[in-house]
This record gives sequence, C-alpha cells and structure tokens, in this order.
Amino acid sequence: MNFMKMKAIVLAAFLSLAGIAAHAQQEAHFGIKGGFSSTAITDADEWRGTGFGGVFVNIPLGWHWYLQPEVLYAGQGGIYGNGRYYFDPTDPNNTTLSMGYVQVPLMFQFHVNRVFYLEFGPQVEFLTSAKAITDGVKTDVSSNFNKVDADLNFGFGLNCGPVVSLFARYNLGLSDVYNDNGPSEYNRGAQIGIGFKFPNGDGYERRSRRY
Repeated sequence: MNFMKMKAIVLAAFLSLAGIAAHAQQEAHFGIKGGFSSTAITDADEWRGTGFGGVFVNIPLGWHWYLQPEVLYAGQGGIYGNGRYYFDPTDPNNTTLSMGYVQVPLMFQFHVNRVFYLEFGPQVEFLTSAKAITDGVKTDVSSNFNKVDADLNFGFGLNCGPVVSLFARYNLGLSDVYNDNGPSEYNRGAQIGIGFKFPNGDGYERRSRRY
C-alpha cells in the first residue's frame, strides 16, 4: 500500500472518529493509547514482539455500556525457523516476517464498576508493509498478502482514575492473510498497553456520576 493511500485511510478514519465524538457532544472523550504486542501468523514457529499506538474516542451508550472506535498503527508478523519461510531446510537462519497494519477496531465496553471493564468488537486492518528479514537482509514480500484483514477483538481493562487506563486485548484473525491458493493462515495478536483520556467540556465529572 503506497504512502498516499495509507494517509487517506488514516485521515478518513480519524474524521469518522471526530464525527462520532461531535455527535456524542460533551460526553465523549478523545484519547491516545499504545503498548507492547506479541504477534504471529498461524503457520509461524514463534511469536514476534512488536508494538502499537494510536487514538480513540470513548462514547457512553447508557447503563455501563460504552462504544470505543480506534485508529491504531500496529506491527504484526511472526518468526519462521531454519529456512522454513523460503521452504529451504538447508538454511539454518530464522526469518522474521515484519508486517505493519493500520487497524480500525470498533470496541464495545461493559464497565462493571468504576475500575474494571470488559470489551469485545470487530476490527478491520489495512496492510501497509510486509518484509521478510533473514540474517539482517530485508526483502519486500507485501505482494504475497491480502491488503485488508478482518479480526475479532476481546479483552479487559482497568481505569486507574479518570485519565489513565491499563488494558489487555487479544486479536483473533478471521480472514486469510495470504493471497495465494495455499492453506489459509490467520493473524493472531496479544496486546498490553496504557491509554490516556483527555477532558471534554465537562471535564471527567459525567463519567464519575454514572456509578
């Protein structure tokens, strides 16, 4: 995916978040989030450590339910041992598949109390890059992969006051990442991170009065 197309996707998603927040008026909160993730493709030998970050808007729906659209940039991929990525068993080197995606989750959150919440929701992600790294040599392999992926996310979080939250989330890929006729393989990912909410016109008081 070229740079201009990626910028257009990010801009459209961000404007959508702004429109949702404007519709929710004073009750929505914008925020930023980021953290560490461990990812794999189902045919990989090992999981790969990487990271993610982006923006979100948290919108109250009523009776402890919240809607949280997000726009994130996240690493994906996995590690293939002993030449297996290139189907060469004589190669002793591991290959790291380093992929980048713009992710657009739409999360539904149920806040059990002021501190603890559960979340689930669909996610669409757009491939921005894919490189196979073997012995320090990078090869562009993005043409081997589908440009759009669909996932299901679920997780939980802790509100550490009105500003800071900690969370853990699992990404379950639902669509084949490869664009060939071989066996279907899927993205997997586990995230842990921290989020920061910005005050709106009413500060943080409305959320605190809901419990």
